[in-house]
Parts: sequence; C-alpha cells; structure tokens
Amino acid sequence: MLSGAGIYFQLTAEFDFNECSNSKNCVKSPSDCHDESTCDYAFSYAKDSASDGALIMELFTKRNEGKVSYIAVGFSNDQAMVTNGCSKL
Repeated sequence: MLSGAGIYFQLTAEFDFNECSNSKNCVKSPSDCHDESTCDYAFSYAKDSASDGALIMELFTKRNEGKVSYIAVGFSNDQAMVTNGCSKL
C-alpha cells in the first residue's frame, strides 16, 4: 500500500466488472462493455464502509503489448473540467 498527503493507494491486478452497479459505481468505455475483453477503459468508485468519508476508486485499461498506455481520472470544482495547469509530458 502506498500513501501520501492523506491518500492511500492499493495496487491490484484485477477489476471486478461484476460488482458494477452492485457494490460500486462504474464508468466504462464503451459504455455497454461488460468485462476485460470488451472494455477499453473503466473507472469505479464506492464509499468505504470501514472509513468515515473515504472513497475506494479503481482504474482499468487494456494492456497493449509493445505500447505504453496511461489512464488517469481528474476532479474539478466546476462542470467545465478546464485543463488549466495540466500538461502532457
């Protein structure tokens, strides 16, 4: 488990698509995908019942052999999700 600035990270190798809409909420692409073979990307979130106010989040992306892939999630205080201050390295 990694931590920093009050945020804790746990790295796992599996994303459980079966729990989408059950124990967690999921955002998937394409939106009608249902598992590792049909989803290109997925993000899930659920309230941690063991902690007051904590949120459990998961990210999923397909591995493309021979290619570098990245996935990220961002949060904004407005509906515009303006990219000021963000850059592509």
